Amino acid sequence: MGKKVTYGIEYAKKPNIAKIVKEHIAKYQTLLSENRSTKAAETVINITEWVLDVSDEVDDPKDEEILQYLAYVIKHSKNAVKLLEPEEHFGLLSRAHNNMCQCYLKLHIYSSAIQHGLITINLFNQHPTSQTKSHLQNAYKIIGDIYFTKSLNKLESRYSDFENAHKYYLLEKQVIDTMDLSDIEEAEPDDLKKLKQSSHFNLGVMESKVHALYTDAEKNLQEAVTLAHKLNDSVAERTVWWELANLYKRAEKDNNVKFCQREEFNLAKRCGFKEDMFYCFEEKCKFLLYLEEYDEYFQFYEQNIGSIGPTYIKQCVK
Repeated sequence: MGKKVTYGIEYAKKPNIAKIVKEHIAKYQTLLSENRSTKAAETVINITEWVLDVSDEVDDPKDEEILQYLAYVIKHSKNAVKLLEPEEHFGLLSRAHNNMCQCYLKLHIYSSAIQHGLITINLFNQHPTSQTKSHLQNAYKIIGDIYFTKSLNKLESRYSDFENAHKYYLLEKQVIDTMDLSDIEEAEPDDLKKLKQSSHFNLGVMESKVHALYTDAEKNLQEAVTLAHKLNDSVAERTVWWELANLYKRAEKDNNVKFCQREEFNLAKRCGFKEDMFYCFEEKCKFLLYLEEYDEYFQFYEQNIGSIGPTYIKQCVK
């Protein structure tokens, strides 16, 4: 868990999901008829993880076929759990519950996602292995993501979602702080830095929603931007500058906002992110006009309007 796996199932961007799922469910049923229940359950777990991987690769999160098969593999995953529980295959059980947690999250069925996420955490804590830290880090992050996603849903959100997301992102960070590369399966040299960068960012974003936590949010987002820069991850760095600017807007620290917007724009410019350049350019112009700092606005406009491309210049003119 934590690394993408496909178990030898080859696919392009949008494979023939129906065919591949049907083949694996047929294999599952054959194994059941042969009284090979553990292998049958593992087959369901593998195809569920594959469907989750495919769903990550598809651009449209509302793709009807993907949603249909997420629900379909949940049904079979429940059957897999029933097969595994009497035999106490805790490793496979944790994978099955973790898979259902992620499937429910993608279907926006938050209560069920949280339920299976908590079961996953309990299994990891009660039956530790050499990869427990990595598994717990991933499980805590997923529950943090569930509460964060839920907080953005107008129909489902509750004020406690921010507190709960922050709680689980903080638990994730506490685990990461005890990890080294040996705790990560098939680790690459920068994997731990990437986990730390993501953790600081998630914590900072949640803390930036609560006035009493602005100081903590600033520290975490500053650490996230530093790590993103060290990792040479321009996309992550630009995203953190944007979140920092939003935090400083809420805190009414106008000079800090301007600094973050300048850093974000210059980064997009250096990396050739044309669309991002336009939105950064537009955001900075709007903020300078809001502050009635017209001299600085005209200076910035004249210096940079030519660099954002003819398509976006037309949008500026409009």
